[in-house]
Amino acid sequence: MQIVADTPGASEAFENCEFREEWNAWHCDNDYLGQLCFIGDDVDWEDRSPTPIYMTDEESGYSNKINHMMDHMWDGFYTG
Repeated sequence: MQIVADTPGASEAFENCEFREEWNAWHCDNDYLGQLCFIGDDVDWEDRSPTPIYMTDEESGYSNKINHMMDHMWDGFYTG
């Protein structure tokens, strides 16, 4: 079982999913859904951000721009 955010143009294309209005999300029973993670494992991981990243489904034409989340770190005299 997976819960997928309601993203117009994407969520309704997944197989074996049903929209749940009270959740504002989709309930899916689909073994082909997963989570994409990027890990910055190198020395300069705090100084560099490879964003935005553009994802495109060639079959449907759906595209999504993935931006970086705001970090909450202390950069000396101000927060990052």
